[in-house]
Amino acid sequence: MGFGGGSLAADRAFESSDMVLVLGHEFDDITTYGYNMLPQGDVVMISQDPSTKARPRYYDLVNASPVRALEELSEMAGGARRLEEWERMVAGFRREWGVMLDEAVRRSTRLANPDRFFRLLNSRMPRGRIVSGGQGTHILYAYNHIRIYRPGGFLAATNLGAMGYALPAVIGSSKALPGDYHLCVAGDGELMMTVQDIETIVREGLDVKIVLVNDDSYKVLYLRQVLQKGGRVYETLLSNPDFSRLAEAFGVRYAKVSRPGDEGGALEVLSSPGPALVEVKVDRDDIPPLNLDYTLRMSM
Repeated sequence: MGFGGGSLAADRAFESSDMVLVLGHEFDDITTYGYNMLPQGDVVMISQDPSTKARPRYYDLVNASPVRALEELSEMAGGARRLEEWERMVAGFRREWGVMLDEAVRRSTRLANPDRFFRLLNSRMPRGRIVSGGQGTHILYAYNHIRIYRPGGFLAATNLGAMGYALPAVIGSSKALPGDYHLCVAGDGELMMTVQDIETIVREGLDVKIVLVNDDSYKVLYLRQVLQKGGRVYETLLSNPDFSRLAEAFGVRYAKVSRPGDEGGALEVLSSPGPALVEVKVDRDDIPPLNLDYTLRMSM
């Protein structure tokens, strides 16, 4: 749930809750869109993280081990009954979100349809995938369509807003777990911050796949200027290099998706052994499915 990759279904379930129990410390400005989205009931946080005391207090804080507290609560909940009305409501939220995602996959686009590409990519990757993602609008396509089947299978820096994280992170995961499928999802602005690390991938012989979502912009900032600043766009558009020649210079396989129907060759490259760079060319005005209402409230 929350800004930077949450689903509308999770957000609405959170808002509709009679009580939210937070285990740890992830009740912050990111998960609540700057504390604009809060549940109708109480929030109780069980955490020993000292940072919780420095945040706006929209919750009751219990200074205890979340693991131990959950163990004790589970022992007490043996006779708990299922709330069928609640489950039906959450199922409705999920259906609504699923319809939004399906419509995004089917829609016509001027350039590549990133929702369609990531839906197809999800079906082609092995279940043992490890995905790393940095920060930017591009990572929402991965959040929306790529399923993760293992703990630690998605590496991201959402709460820190860290651009430049994705490529170094995938190098680390591929060194730690050789033989698994390692995918880096990066935007063009982000990749250019750490593009030299492709040389490290080649030199170390790492089997890393890079999906570059290229909209020739710092898109989060660009969209804020369009939606909130009267369209006054300033210093958020980029003049990128030819990424096919860049891939050739580093010695990695390359494919490009620039329109619906181009996905086949790119997916083949991403399924073959060895490092690869696939460029997905998208319209900078394309907005992935998200909770746009609360996203705009957070950005005010």
